[in-house]
Amino acid sequence: TFTVGRPLEATLDMIQEGLDHISTYLTDLATHSRQPPQQIIDCFLKQHAQLNPTNDWNRYSKYFTHYTERELELHHVSACWVNDVLPCSNQSTAVTVHKKCYELFKKEYHDTWHEILIKFEESMQYTEAGKTVAQQQQLFNKSAKQFTQLLAALSKAHGIETAFVMAGSIVNQDASLGYAYTTPGAEDVS
Repeated sequence: TFTVGRPLEATLDMIQEGLDHISTYLTDLATHSRQPPQQIIDCFLKQHAQLNPTNDWNRYSKYFTHYTERELELHHVSACWVNDVLPCSNQSTAVTVHKKCYELFKKEYHDTWHEILIKFEESMQYTEAGKTVAQQQQLFNKSAKQFTQLLAALSKAHGIETAFVMAGSIVNQDASLGYAYTTPGAEDVS
């Protein structure tokens, strides 16, 4: 049975120790397989997690909304646009145009279209505005951890020396959003 409520400090310490072991194992696995840690995590989640994945059409809809003009130009599709919105007079035409762009997008990037949409969705999470301070802190910490794991794996696998700094962009609100990381051998970089 599972315990409901806030776990004891000893339990949290045990969980953190286990997560540290998983992180170490993930870094080693990434090094030996020469795959980025995030790709290994994605593979694990696809095989073992009970997730309700986002529909690819919905992912493309966000992508299409963000890159409407480029998608129309790239796929040589024309439509009457009013204020960057699909034709207001005929919504069925708008859906048809959107659908055609989606099909052409999948055809154009037949091997990578799914990954492009996933990475686009992930990148949009990093730039979303309107999050609470706690949500920004959580996203910042998650991002810093992912970058650190990726760079540690690349350092082990390819001997890449890296130093990076992450910081928030709003002076009065983001004082707690700061992180610096260096791989072994890059400590003296100035």
